[in-house]
Amino acid sequence: MQTQPSLTISTPLIKRDARPLNELLTELNLGNVTSVVGLYRSFDYPYEDLDIPSDAYPPSGECRVWLAGVEVIDQPDAGLCNELEASLPTDAVLIDDEGAIVRDHRPRMAIDGLAVEMGEFSQHEGVVSSDADTQGFTMEAEPADLLSVELQSPTGFNGTRILAKNGELLDYTSIIVPRLLQVDGVELTATDSLKAAVIIVDQSDSSSMAVAEGTVASVQTGGFILSPEAGTTPCGVVGDLVVSLTDDVTITTVTITDDTADVMPDGVLEAGQSVALNGVCEAGGLTADNLVIVDDQRL
Repeated sequence: MQTQPSLTISTPLIKRDARPLNELLTELNLGNVTSVVGLYRSFDYPYEDLDIPSDAYPPSGECRVWLAGVEVIDQPDAGLCNELEASLPTDAVLIDDEGAIVRDHRPRMAIDGLAVEMGEFSQHEGVVSSDADTQGFTMEAEPADLLSVELQSPTGFNGTRILAKNGELLDYTSIIVPRLLQVDGVELTATDSLKAAVIIVDQSDSSSMAVAEGTVASVQTGGFILSPEAGTTPCGVVGDLVVSLTDDVTITTVTITDDTADVMPDGVLEAGQSVALNGVCEAGGLTADNLVIVDDQRL
């Protein structure tokens, strides 16, 4: 499902509970991994060509902070490279004595942040299987696993962040059967549950939507016959499922080897392939607008 953009930098694994932002954004966490969920605002910075004059280069062995959009006379003085790099401000680059950029600190993307995740988080997509209350809910996560999700209180600010796909803040009453959603959280082995940090809810009518995985039994004009994974009944159909592909279907091929996993656009459907897809349940089958072909070459 479509989700909000996210940015990732580095941070240590710390407490599992939600807490104020000023406890997260400290000098102790600089340079460690973090994910920020938010709404896209702009891409790229306005000062692509800095046009630094050669007579402004720092002395040999030193560096200089160069601020985008600032006149030469107002640029900071040269100094030791490691000291300047440690305190490099936003919208600035660090240049060496030959004018080469050794550190670029100009933001390439701007988003309106909605949630910050620090540490190791897992992500699950699926369908709500029981309506939420203030404590949590259950969902059928892919592939067909029932997952218990805990909500952190208060929901919204400094609790579990519940969002619509357009970024609107929601509350637990929006988590109802059979809506699709995506949950980021921390797995709790003691309770075999997921403590949710961010939930993105698809508020569209998803009663006819479905995801399916399985093997291509045969290829037909405009689609194919799917043998679903054992124990699954996409669109409520027991046994093979007729799959039609939309004219604008997105096809992706994932090739897995012992050492790598390569993702390539497009692909050719063949009988016997493993596939995953999502789409809309219709009379007699499923119409898919997104298809992933999995080519597992591992021994």
